[in-house]
Amino acid sequence: MKRQALICKDCNTEIFSDTNMVMLKDAIWKKVSDSFEDAICDKCIEKRLGRNITLSDFKPSSINGVEMIPCNQFWLIYKGVELNGGQK
Repeated sequence: MKRQALICKDCNTEIFSDTNMVMLKDAIWKKVSDSFEDAICDKCIEKRLGRNITLSDFKPSSINGVEMIPCNQFWLIYKGVELNGGQK
C-alpha cells in the first residue's frame, strides 16, 4: 500500500518525516492550528508561531524506552542541532 503524501496546507510542500516534520506539544499545536488533522511543515509552523521551533516545543515521548519521537530526532539531525541545544 502506497503512503499518502502529506502536503503542507500553507505552502503546498510535501512533508517528510526526516526533514520538515515535527511533532509538537498539544498546547503549541493549538497555537498554530485549530485541527489535529492539519499538515503544516516546519517552516510554516515557525511563521505561524512568529519564532523558531525549540526543543521545548516537541511532544515528549517515552514509548518503549525511546527518548524522542523519531521525526523530531530526524529533524534535529537534519537541522544540525545537538540535543544539548547547541549547533553541530
